[in-house]
Amino acid sequence: MNPHLELNVRDDQRLFFVTDIHGCIISMDVALDMCGFKVCKDVVVCAGDLIDRGPHNLKTAFRFINDKTCSYYSVRGNHDQFAIDQDWDNWFANGGKWIIEEGFTTDEMAEFGAALSRLPYLITVNYQNRTFGVVHAAVPYDCESWEDLKVAVEKGTKSVLNSILWDRDFVEYWDNKHYKDKMVYGVDFTVHGHTIIPRAGFLANRLHLDTGLVRGKALSVAEVLPKEAIVVVKAFRQDDVGELYLDRTETFCMNTYKSLKIVKSKSTQKPLLF
Repeated sequence: MNPHLELNVRDDQRLFFVTDIHGCIISMDVALDMCGFKVCKDVVVCAGDLIDRGPHNLKTAFRFINDKTCSYYSVRGNHDQFAIDQDWDNWFANGGKWIIEEGFTTDEMAEFGAALSRLPYLITVNYQNRTFGVVHAAVPYDCESWEDLKVAVEKGTKSVLNSILWDRDFVEYWDNKHYKDKMVYGVDFTVHGHTIIPRAGFLANRLHLDTGLVRGKALSVAEVLPKEAIVVVKAFRQDDVGELYLDRTETFCMNTYKSLKIVKSKSTQKPLLF
């Protein structure tokens, strides 16, 4: 496993970010389709936690692990790491019992963890003369730049590896000046999940996207439009009969990371049927 992946996205492709799919691959597919995502043409990068708590964990994991379309990429999250480490007790206590219910033996669970270990810790995305960093929970406070983080991860620094999978400080202390103004140098912005927030948004140049899909809240999909210097984040929710709809669209300035516009509306567009 290479701990870091450098991903070059062509200028004629569209680039999307998601996070914490947690086995809800059908919801992700419907939301991306409603955004106009085209498999084999466009690219989506997930900030980890592909598995646990949702209904289609294997399908979600193998979509990203075994992708042949060059459209799906993901870093690993803490839930993925449970399986990689064969940390059965913690995994089963945190949504991983589905693999027992699927009838996997211990050896088969270990094989699944080995497959997940192909996921990198970090992805650097280069797109239209911009650079973005993707890591599950956070760039640790003591890492001043994306390059600092890459060096620490490639060295296998244990405290850093733990922090990038588990850190919640930047969200929990969002109103603390030392955290909310802490930039990551060397990238235009970073993308994170792990900690559920009411609405996706930036803390300095750190985009937090986990709005609680698997908890019955929202799936946030971010599209980067460098030529317009904006990031468009769409939040999708399920209605009473389980159909996904567009709940809100928020546009952010890529240079200041400030919100420019919010549109709150329930889409009448019907999703794909699976």
